[in-house]
Amino acid sequence: MRCGLIPSKYKLEIRFVKTQEQILYAYQLFSNAPIIRWDNSPHYPKIKTHPHHFHTNDGDVVVSNLTGDVIADLKKVLSEIPKVIVKYEC
Repeated sequence: MRCGLIPSKYKLEIRFVKTQEQILYAYQLFSNAPIIRWDNSPHYPKIKTHPHHFHTNDGDVVVSNLTGDVIADLKKVLSEIPKVIVKYEC
């Protein structure tokens, strides 16, 4: 799912992939290029919240406050997006 945000140059892409073992998710904010992303792909095992992690706009991968609960996670993502957009607009 991809939705446009205001200001309209921003998009939020939400992906869910169901495997036999788990549901993989990704929430990505982007404009012309990716800005930030939360996901649970299991490729950062050293992160404390593994498999959940957050890709910062600086390219770092850090702990995430998401848990895989779709409703709770979406609320967290939507509350963070305006803060990020404000930083980019300044």
